[in-house]
Amino acid sequence: MNDDAAGGNDRMALAADISMTPLIDVMLVLLVVFMVTLPVLHHAAPQPEVRLSADHAARCDSIAKLLPAAPAAGIARVGFVTDPAAGR
Repeated sequence: MNDDAAGGNDRMALAADISMTPLIDVMLVLLVVFMVTLPVLHHAAPQPEVRLSADHAARCDSIAKLLPAAPAAGIARVGFVTDPAAGR
């Protein structure tokens, strides 16, 4: 009876080990997918964007009119250019 109990513990110890093969398979598939899709992303058409550079004399209402007009004109990205040296 002791032998059966000991054998049961050995079976439990073997069942508790994690098999690394499925994990490695998944990681290799992800690596291949990223390697295939990365060049496609680099050759995509660039999105039009606007970079707004304004000084302290710029009126806020003109900037506020630009922000909603940009998506209507097909411009996906609006960025603000800052100059830290100008604030000193």
